Amino acid sequence: MIFPRNVDELHPIDGRRGTWLVLRSRHRTSTHFNGYADWWASRIMRSIQENILQVHKRRAERRLREPMTP
Repeated sequence: MIFPRNVDELHPIDGRRGTWLVLRSRHRTSTHFNGYADWWASRIMRSIQENILQVHKRRAERRLREPMTP
């Protein structure tokens, strides 16, 4: 079983119009074969976070291309 703990952070980028998004995740595997399960859990969690970052990136870039309305 995987027990994730996630923290998302937003940091303004000085002098630029933008924000730095940081995803942090910690997980603990609890099985009878921890070494193998932990190896897979680390890769799965990395893949999930990369996909989340790509979604946020596409949304942010799309908003930059759209004209701003009051």
